[in-house]
Amino acid sequence: SSGINAEYGERREKEAEEKRKEEERLAEEKRKEEERIAEEKRKEEERIAEEKRKEEQRLKEEKRLAALAKLEEMKAALQTAISEKDIAKLKKSIADVEENNLVEDLADLHKQATELLERLEKIEKIKKNIQELKRP
Repeated sequence: SSGINAEYGERREKEAEEKRKEEERLAEEKRKEEERIAEEKRKEEERIAEEKRKEEQRLKEEKRLAALAKLEEMKAALQTAISEKDIAKLKKSIADVEENNLVEDLADLHKQATELLERLEKIEKIKKNIQELKRP
């Protein structure tokens, strides 16, 4: 009977050992699966962050190009108004430059346009005074 008990005990120990090894194997598989999922999640978060960064960069570049286009547009309008010596165009161009905060970027042209506008307005005032003097 003690031989049977010993054999039974050994078999139980062997089964317990196999069960413990199986539980360890399953725990290891579970740990590896959790690591794989965490790695996939991390990679996905990195991919999303990279896409977001690229989109922000694209928008920033779009804004920069739009600002450059606006600057060129304002510059051309100032140059046209200066060359045409047109008071209305000068006033509008100067106001547009100031409203768009481009005075520093177009400092020389802005100064030139402002000075020309002042001279033209003085000339217009003188013309008006002369005409008033000619009236009977």
